Amino acid sequence: MVGLFIYNFHSTKFSTDIADWGQFGDYLSPVITLINTIILSLITLLIQDIQSDSEKTRSIEHERKEKYEQRDRLFSEVTKMFGELRKNLLMAKTEKDLTFEILSLSQFINSYSVEYSELQLSNEFVSVLKCVRDYSKFLNSNQSSDENIKIDYLTKYIEHEFTITSTFRKKMIKERYLQ
Repeated sequence: MVGLFIYNFHSTKFSTDIADWGQFGDYLSPVITLINTIILSLITLLIQDIQSDSEKTRSIEHERKEKYEQRDRLFSEVTKMFGELRKNLLMAKTEKDLTFEILSLSQFINSYSVEYSELQLSNEFVSVLKCVRDYSKFLNSNQSSDENIKIDYLTKYIEHEFTITSTFRKKMIKERYLQ
């Protein structure tokens, strides 16, 4: 519109009458308003897009942080449970002494099966449970006084425990530093 105005009236002289400049301002006002509206609309859309990306990033970071905290709590629970279990294994004299530990371990495995399957540790936990059950049965057997067999069972348990905790640590480290 401004181009048409200049094209049509380029040969005329500039007016010194203020009324002519007022009419020219009235003519340009909607054009400038339209241009400003378009520019401001584009800026608003750009800002909304930036905010949306920022919110997505914050949401992803929050979920990641929550997952790490959950894994940390889970790892803490696992190490605490293993410490208690190891102590009780060493003190156990009969199969009944380990009944509670077997039930607790079974319940723990069932309640966190999703997290452990995600960490690919389910088989290791089942191996720990089997090892504890076998040890419990051994305590009731005639061979329960044989210290070498007792040490073999405890060694197997500790190997499984170590595999779980070290695998857990490695996966936690990978998750944190590779993402």
